[in-house]
Amino acid sequence: RYTSITELNGEIPSNLIELSTAFQGCSKLKYVNVEMHDGIKNMSNTFKDCSELTSINITIPNTVKDMSGTFMNCSSLRSVNMIIPSSVTNLFQTFSICPKLEGRIQIDATLDESIVFTWNGKEYKGYMQTFDSSCQDGSGLIITGSSSYLEKIRSNNPKIGIE
Repeated sequence: RYTSITELNGEIPSNLIELSTAFQGCSKLKYVNVEMHDGIKNMSNTFKDCSELTSINITIPNTVKDMSGTFMNCSSLRSVNMIIPSSVTNLFQTFSICPKLEGRIQIDATLDESIVFTWNGKEYKGYMQTFDSSCQDGSGLIITGSSSYLEKIRSNNPKIGIE
């Protein structure tokens, strides 16, 4: 693991197509500013448990399908600037347990309602808990985009702004 890195800048190498858990648990990572190439398909849990991560500016390619848990438990994450493309079908717990989250996220995802998770005996659809109730009061977060699921995504935290 890359547990000692503090910043991630530049481009993800073109030979990588799987980023699932790639930086999970990098407890010293504070800033991410990267461009990702087409071909990456899975970003599930990529930055999960990066407790010191405060800022992300990411270009997510149109080939990514799974972003479940990508930023889950990034408890210091505040500044977010990203577009989630229409290729994404799974946003389950993408920003769960991110209590300081602020910024603007454009969600154009075409979420797949057939994706269902069972957790603690309860079933959840793939778009549920994208932002959970831990997202502070949600007043500093704006979500925009063309996804027909914006209202459903916001359902766990009605204070999140939608444009």
